[in-house]
Amino acid sequence: MTNILTHPRHGVDKTYLVVAKGAIPPEQLDALRRGVFLSEGKTAPVRATLEKVDRDSVEMELTLREGRNREVRRMLARYGIKVKRLKRVRIGSIHLGTLKPGQSRRLTPREEEYIAELKEQSLASPRPGRRRQRYARTRGRARSPGQQTDRSFSNFEDLNTED
Repeated sequence: MTNILTHPRHGVDKTYLVVAKGAIPPEQLDALRRGVFLSEGKTAPVRATLEKVDRDSVEMELTLREGRNREVRRMLARYGIKVKRLKRVRIGSIHLGTLKPGQSRRLTPREEEYIAELKEQSLASPRPGRRRQRYARTRGRARSPGQQTDRSFSNFEDLNTED
């Protein structure tokens, strides 16, 4: 269940309540909505809504599908915005509600149905295979896929020869 809800492959929305220092110009908010270039590539588009704007901070709600490591903080840092507080308030259709840190609650029947649907979709869709490595490392040198290595064995008996 946790893997289905949290792994980016399943594309489950994660909604965060963010309190950031300073103001966010409209063009930066639009850039967040389109996606931001991070070290591993461009992020998927984000739903961003401003909830409250004060003199020295802004409160906004961000919904994303990927869930990369520290993604919200890194996206905002790209525009020089410092996150003061970050709280995930929803995963898919499961809302945190009034839970305090360390508390738990039972899932509602509707939430259990939602997770069962996600599980069915996950099992029904073909799992993408691993990407083939373009280059394999051979003794510190990169080689192309068709290139032979220094030692080749015609069968496993060649491995057990004693010299």
